Amino acid sequence: MTVADNSDETNDRKAVPKFKQPLHDEDLNAGTDIKLVCRAEGFPVPKVKWYRNEELINATIGKYTLSVSSLCGHFTKNCCFFPISPIGTRLSPMNLFF
Repeated sequence: MTVADNSDETNDRKAVPKFKQPLHDEDLNAGTDIKLVCRAEGFPVPKVKWYRNEELINATIGKYTLSVSSLCGHFTKNCCFFPISPIGTRLSPMNLFF
């Protein structure tokens, strides 16, 4: 019996995360509800982290969505989405304008 070694095939399929839907700057009014959506793909599937003003925060709907109710000026001026994988990381920044 012969056992095939597919490790090269697996390595060939690895891909640094890339954005399917990056974040975009937004003009908003205070008190607005906002849902930020950013999607990434890669192999292996990237883990996702959201940051606000360099502070890690948790998504409230799912790993690709961050919802904020009654947005106010002290909430943030910038948000970042990081898809992270063992072979690389990307950054999708955005600014909120009030």
